[in-house]
Amino acid sequence: MNVIHNFSLDRACKKIKSFSFRLHLVAFIAFLSVSGSMVQAATITSTADGDWNAPTTWAGGVVPLPTDNVIINNAIVFNVPISIAGTYTFNADCGGAGNLTLSSGGILDVKANVDFSGNGNTLTGGTIYVRTGYTLSAGSAVSQTGALIVIEPDGFFYVNGDYTNNGGSIQLDGELYVGGNYLGLNAASITGTGTFISTGTMTGTVGSTIFGQANSSCTDPSGCDGNA
Repeated sequence: MNVIHNFSLDRACKKIKSFSFRLHLVAFIAFLSVSGSMVQAATITSTADGDWNAPTTWAGGVVPLPTDNVIINNAIVFNVPISIAGTYTFNADCGGAGNLTLSSGGILDVKANVDFSGNGNTLTGGTIYVRTGYTLSAGSAVSQTGALIVIEPDGFFYVNGDYTNNGGSIQLDGELYVGGNYLGLNAASITGTGTFISTGTMTGTVGSTIFGQANSSCTDPSGCDGNA
């Protein structure tokens, strides 16, 4: 009987140890998850003019990750593609050959003149703010899917190429210039009191609208006015 008792006690102890190990493992995984989120939320600030991927451009020598919150106070050259999934605030004029990729949850806040002159700019979510008195330029075609673009009065968004808006929204109270064709798909919308100019055609299909007009007849290159 004593042997059986010891055997049962040993099995119980092993179960307790196994349960305790699992608890510690779950806690450790949760810690790693929280720690990872904290790392992703880092705030990186520029301290000098220079190339985007140069450590000397950034405080602490840390080049930003796409998920970081980034404050740009200096003239920086986009010598690499720029991907944004955090909040990027531009307080100084910047530009270069890099293109733009904006992901879901990302915010591009333009409080200066910013020029992405690389090939192909992709907006797959997130929000862009073009503030009053400043210009955001895209040197080639733009593909917008579900993102929100807010162009404030006297703000200017210049696109040197075709613009495809697939289910996205543009709040246009400044000016949008497209050096090519504009195509709206899947309930894409342009609203506001600003001006939309295209050197090509402006087409809204599949429930899309341009200043409230479906399949817009607004094809005059001199512009569509939100006040009309």
